[in-house]
Amino acid sequence: MQDLKTSILNANWIRRGILALSLAASCTVSAHADRSNERAAVALATAKAVVARYEHVNDVERLARAEATIERAWDDLSYYHGSDPTISPSLAIIRARAATKNGGKTRIIEAWDTALRLQPATMQPRQWLSLNVAAAHATASVGEAILSSRYFAAARNFAFLADREAFALQLRLRIQELVALGGQLPWRNMRDKILDMRRFSEGFTIWNNPRLEALLSEAELRIQYEPESDAKRLELSNLKAQILLAEKGMSEGVRPRYIDRIRSFYYSIEDRYAL
Repeated sequence: MQDLKTSILNANWIRRGILALSLAASCTVSAHADRSNERAAVALATAKAVVARYEHVNDVERLARAEATIERAWDDLSYYHGSDPTISPSLAIIRARAATKNGGKTRIIEAWDTALRLQPATMQPRQWLSLNVAAAHATASVGEAILSSRYFAAARNFAFLADREAFALQLRLRIQELVALGGQLPWRNMRDKILDMRRFSEGFTIWNNPRLEALLSEAELRIQYEPESDAKRLELSNLKAQILLAEKGMSEGVRPRYIDRIRSFYYSIEDRYAL
C-alpha cells in the first residue's frame, strides 16, 4: 500500500515538473516571438527613416559615408520582411547609389541588379530611363562594358516613351555610353559603336546642336582612343570639314558650351596632324 502511495506521489511530481517545463517553454517561445516582432518593427522603422533621409540626396560623397548604415538597414529589412513592396524598391535604389562610390565590382553589379528588379512595372518611363543610365555608368566604372551597354540599350528603349524629343535623347545616350566605356573596349568594338552613333546622328540636319554634339564627340573619342594611322588622320580631317559646315549653317546658333570644344579640337588636330 505504501509503495502505491509513493508511486502516486512520484507521478504527481512528474506531472507537475512536466507542466512547469511546458509553461517555461511556452514563456520562452512567447518571449522570443515578442523580441522577434520588436526587431522586425525596428527594422521596418529604420528602413523608412533611411529612405526619408536619403531618398532625395544627390551628393555621392554623403551617400558613400552613410553606406554602412544603409547596408545594415537593408540587411535587417530583408531578414525580417523579405521584399517589402512599400519600402524595399526605394531603399534598394539608395543602396545601389551608395555602393557606386566605394563598392567593389560584385557589390555594385548586385546592388543595381536588385534595385532595378524590385521596381514596380508601373514606374514612369522617365524613372526607368534615369535608373538604367545610373546603372550603366556605375557598371562602366568597374570595367563591366558589356553589362553597361545593356543598361544603356534599355535606357534608349525607354527614351521613346519618356521624351517628346526621343531621337535627340537617344543620341545623347549613345554618346554617354561611348564616353563612359572609353578605352575599356577594344578599338574595333569602339569604332563600331562610334559608327552606329554616326549613322543615327545623320538623321539630324547638319546645322543643329544634336548633330554638332555627335560630330564633336566622335572627334574627341577618335583623338583619344583611335590608334595612330593614316585612316585616323583622314577621319579627323572629314570631321573638321563637317564641323565647319555645321558652324556656318548655324551661324550665331552655336551654343557657348560648344565653342571651347570646337577650338580645342581645331588646335589639337593642327598641332598633331597639321590639319
